[in-house]
Amino acid sequence: WDVRALRHVLRILCAGLAHALSIPVLPMLASSAVVQSLRRERECKGLVEMVQDSGILRANIMAGKYLMKSRFLAQLITWSENPGDSFSRTWVLWIILTLLRFEKKVAPTMDDNALQEQGEALFEYGSNSDENHVLRRARLKKEAMASGVGL
Repeated sequence: WDVRALRHVLRILCAGLAHALSIPVLPMLASSAVVQSLRRERECKGLVEMVQDSGILRANIMAGKYLMKSRFLAQLITWSENPGDSFSRTWVLWIILTLLRFEKKVAPTMDDNALQEQGEALFEYGSNSDENHVLRRARLKKEAMASGVGL
């Protein structure tokens, strides 16, 4: 493995985790500039539609279900214990502390062998929602907005 690749994966994981847990990482000025650009630019129409169709919520649910697994994090921790790579060690520590702060309070229902093979999900985002429900709600919301009835 390459240290640069590890650092790249850590950056993506930290950004995704911060987004999924609604941890503010940008100044308000930058956030408002992004919102204004999305409204103004014609090229952003597809992105705006995806966001309105609950794209962010669906992405967070899928990341919690398939990406944020204990086996992935265990491998990242192992790779980051390289002496002299304080960047990776610092960001892995941030990930661990963040996950401890937002830890799910559900007892595992699977046996230990199955958890080791599959990797336990580290947190559940929107545990009461599945993707079909989120898509249906977004469709109904869009239909209501089109007909002039606000939800």
